[in-house]
Amino acid sequence: MASGKSGRAWSSIPLIALLVTFLTLSALWAVRVPRPVGANAARWSNFHPDEGNHLAVIAYMAAHRTLPPYTFAYYQSAHPPLYHLFGAVVYAVAAPLLGQDGAVLMLRLISGVLGAGVVWLTFRSAREFLCPSAALTAAGIVAGVPLFVSLSAAVTNENLAALGAAGALAAMGGGLRHGFDRRRVLGLSIWVAVGVGSKVTCLGLLPTACVALWWAGHRRRGPGRTSAIVRQMGLVLGISAIVIGWWFVRNQALYGDPLRQAAAAQMWTDRIPGYAALAASGQGVTPWRYAARVTVWGWLSFWGLFDGGQRPLPMAIYVVLAAVQAATAVGLALLWRQRRRQRGGQQERKESEFAAAIGVAALFALFVVGVFYRYNWAHFTPQGRFFFPLLVPFGIVMAAGWQALFPARQRAFACGLLLGGLLLINVYALVVMARSGSGG
Repeated sequence: MASGKSGRAWSSIPLIALLVTFLTLSALWAVRVPRPVGANAARWSNFHPDEGNHLAVIAYMAAHRTLPPYTFAYYQSAHPPLYHLFGAVVYAVAAPLLGQDGAVLMLRLISGVLGAGVVWLTFRSAREFLCPSAALTAAGIVAGVPLFVSLSAAVTNENLAALGAAGALAAMGGGLRHGFDRRRVLGLSIWVAVGVGSKVTCLGLLPTACVALWWAGHRRRGPGRTSAIVRQMGLVLGISAIVIGWWFVRNQALYGDPLRQAAAAQMWTDRIPGYAALAASGQGVTPWRYAARVTVWGWLSFWGLFDGGQRPLPMAIYVVLAAVQAATAVGLALLWRQRRRQRGGQQERKESEFAAAIGVAALFALFVVGVFYRYNWAHFTPQGRFFFPLLVPFGIVMAAGWQALFPARQRAFACGLLLGGLLLINVYALVVMARSGSGG
């Protein structure tokens, strides 16, 4: 028994080291990039995309204890307000003690903790279906996305939305593997509400969770199966309705649209002449070329476009990252071919559960991708952070494909090489991008 505990403690050391490294990098970003307050407000309000406006919404809510008016000064109030409500509580407590600059730094450091939560949940999800080394690789890949590290040092709703989605997908994976008992359904319901309450992109978690519950319940035998599934779905939908449903009703009453899309388009058009020309119809290219443009810029931004999207990484880094992703696609094809030959017994059941988890994650991914392209069809702003709710399946799929490329005896070295390379890219981004942005 003692040796088993010792083995588990030893296996947790790499994960702890990974989380500490992630938190250290995000904390350095939080400190090095000047806070957008006081004299720095105008210059630094968009180093991290929309951070200055997120702060404006938070400060208004802390001061007035209500939602701000929907004007350009508070345009980030277009998002569901759970993150801003949480931020307003922190700001109201921290600002009198630490000053405005200290309160903003506190919010940034909390963002790092939220980001570390996504990394941990990736490891936990991967452990359900992959070996411990692959699970650590999956978590390391997520922790190694440079823009994710950078935005985990920013005041933004992206981090809480990513955490909510990560928790929901982890709960779905665990439920598909072991079944949904009351505790798992309650956990799933809370995580879904956190995601939906932070960003509209996470609305896709609601149908995805219902599909996961149906899929897991369909394997049950015995009376009352259908009624149990309906009750579980009702709990997921009901908790989200309690937490954030009022906000959609409020939008319908004030703007005639639960998502206030028309009001948002009008606000930006009034503020920026020619804003409508940023849509697909104003680009002067074919729809396919426009979609390709959005895809390329979205991919570049996912890995890292810094200083408000103005500072890219060196092209050589993007080429290496593209090569790694192409290699993992080959590895996934090899893995699928190999697993088809190894059927039977417990292994086949585990593969079926993994396929179910990938299926529900793919359903959510289709929703997120659909929202991304639909939004960019009307507003050219292909920012890869929109895909952060998909970081858990991204890390797991990348890790599975990468490991499949190598014989078992070489996998530890190959994964170490990949994670070490991502660490070097992050150090480069921190030293060069943050220093360049701060004028150092």
